[in-house]
Amino acid sequence: MTQHDGFIDFLLKLESEQDRAALAELRRGVGQTLDEMPELGRYIFHFFKEPNRHKEDAFFLIATLFAMHSKNITTGNMGNHLRDMAEGNAEELERLEKRFAQLLTANRADLPELLPRIVNLLKAKDKERPINWSQLLDDVIYWGAGRQREWARGFWTKGKPESDSGMENETISIQE
Repeated sequence: MTQHDGFIDFLLKLESEQDRAALAELRRGVGQTLDEMPELGRYIFHFFKEPNRHKEDAFFLIATLFAMHSKNITTGNMGNHLRDMAEGNAEELERLEKRFAQLLTANRADLPELLPRIVNLLKAKDKERPINWSQLLDDVIYWGAGRQREWARGFWTKGKPESDSGMENETISIQE
């Protein structure tokens, strides 16, 4: 089990055991940073043998978002989730596209402000959708390393592609 899987299992356990106090405390951190709320490090730091500010911040963000909306799924990414939410509703898709495009061009530092808005959309009672929390954690950690492209692909294509290009067995030659 990876460090990331162990952390998601920890969050899922908080939910399954209905640890309302811990989840409420984590919800207070939505939109904040670990520097602004270091007392919430008690839920984060024990997952690290060595300090790793970048990953600690990502774990903190995911913990606070999870406390808002703990429905979990083990497939897809944020692009897939938003596409599924708008499926069959062109007006909803257009509304989501604007927010989604803003998220895709965001810097890592903007994620604590932007992701809670997206999670709230997925939490909406009339369209509630689960989130692949493990994938979201990885995507936040590796933000900027092609993750936005995967989200875009998930949002602007119907269904989940089997591979990056769909042509994994073909040889492509590019001529100048």
